[in-house]
Amino acid sequence: MDPKEPIQNPPSPAQNSKFFKWLDNLWYHYKWHIIIGLFVLFTVTVCVVQCAKQEKYDALVVYAGNRILSAEESKEISHALGETLAQDYDKDGKKNAQLVTFTIFSDGRSADAERDLSNYFSTGESSVWLVSPYVYENSGLSDRAVPLSELFGAQMPSGAVDGVAVCLQKTAFYRQFSSAIGQIFPEDQPVYLLLGKPTVFGKAAAGEQYDRGKQLYLSMVGN
Repeated sequence: MDPKEPIQNPPSPAQNSKFFKWLDNLWYHYKWHIIIGLFVLFTVTVCVVQCAKQEKYDALVVYAGNRILSAEESKEISHALGETLAQDYDKDGKKNAQLVTFTIFSDGRSADAERDLSNYFSTGESSVWLVSPYVYENSGLSDRAVPLSELFGAQMPSGAVDGVAVCLQKTAFYRQFSSAIGQIFPEDQPVYLLLGKPTVFGKAAAGEQYDRGKQLYLSMVGN
């Protein structure tokens, strides 16, 4: 063999493989289709996993006030709310109410939290609200909530503050669970209970979901 003659390496099996030729041709012609398809598949997979991780609940209640709730206090309130639910709506074996909290002080320190609360109300995720007098008076909630006359007619509940809000400490809910939540919400620090109006978006827009919140609210007010 002439030492100057280049050595011809035999082609690799992959080069001779019909499958690899087909795969190469497929990638050449449909590269972007494949990339986009994989991206969509990845996104859907992530969403499914995240949804599976989210805790299920039968009702969602908002608390907005100057009380900084500990994890144990939030758990106590959520448990009491769950016990007040009419039924286990999602049929998972337990009545579960979730509490979403916004800490809002009355000294101007929580402008961001007030904005976040307003945005959250607009999402329509919850129709049952527990708020401090300051939040009630400064967040325009009287326009977002159902008037008591539409719920109770002329027979206003004993804890009615005005034509919209009810004092939590005067409700059947508070009397029943005073041993658990009495220290969290003392009688001399009123919290207002409101039922939000149905919304265009979010869970409160769905009739069945809204009825759950309304039933919880009515059970909390009691007689």
